[in-house]
Amino acid sequence: MTAVQAAISALGGDAAIAQVQSWRAQGQAKAPKELGGADSTVTWEQAGSEFRMESAAGGKSNAIVTGRGKPSSVADGAGKELP
Repeated sequence: MTAVQAAISALGGDAAIAQVQSWRAQGQAKAPKELGGADSTVTWEQAGSEFRMESAAGGKSNAIVTGRGKPSSVADGAGKELP
């Protein structure tokens, strides 16, 4: 948590962060080899009130999106509305 607080301070503090309209973060997730999982890329994006979280691993992708106020999940191109 200290690292996050230091990063926020370096960016101008709470007032500067409050003015952010959109952001994107991307990272890599390493799966434990003993569990046989595939490493993946994870991306989080937000623009205004819209949000998207996507992961891709082993040639497959999954996403959760807000979709203009209608949240849904998408797995390998097939969408499903969420409650």
